[in-house]
Amino acid sequence: MFEEKELMDNEVINYAVVPFMNNPDKEKQNEKMKTYYEKLRNNVDHALDHVNIPTNIRKIILSAPDLFYLVWKLTFTSEVKGKHKKKLAYSLLYFISPIDFVPDFIPAVGHLDDVIVVCYALNSVLNEVDEKYIQEYWLGDEKLLDFVRMTLKEIDNLREFVIEYIRTPLTNSMRSKNKNSSKFD
Repeated sequence: MFEEKELMDNEVINYAVVPFMNNPDKEKQNEKMKTYYEKLRNNVDHALDHVNIPTNIRKIILSAPDLFYLVWKLTFTSEVKGKHKKKLAYSLLYFISPIDFVPDFIPAVGHLDDVIVVCYALNSVLNEVDEKYIQEYWLGDEKLLDFVRMTLKEIDNLREFVIEYIRTPLTNSMRSKNKNSSKFD
């Protein structure tokens, strides 16, 4: 696992982040953001309609589109500078990357790791970025600082839930395959 300094200095990662941050075509970026936000909002809403998960986790997952929007806007605003912009850009790239710790195609919990990464990035810059920009770009229904703190506090609970959510179907699938293969032995 990368330490923060190693991440900030990593040439390969910076190769992806710097052009992303310095793209002069803001209108094209905003159109991509709007399209991704709408798709993400629909996916999250639809996925949560079909699963029974604890209320706190549901609330965190529902915030994924709003966190994406916030990080996108903060990454591309000129008011956020240097290392803060880079941290936000890293979390944004993780958010839109198809390769995640918990893949996005897993219903509902697929965006949980994205939310956690974004919250960690936001937590590290919240005290050094003017709160007016954070509040301006936050579309969520509660105060961002309270939300981020609550999310970070819930991470341990989420970890256990995600492990069980993934382990149970995999374990059942493996047991089923073992039963089927033993019939042919």
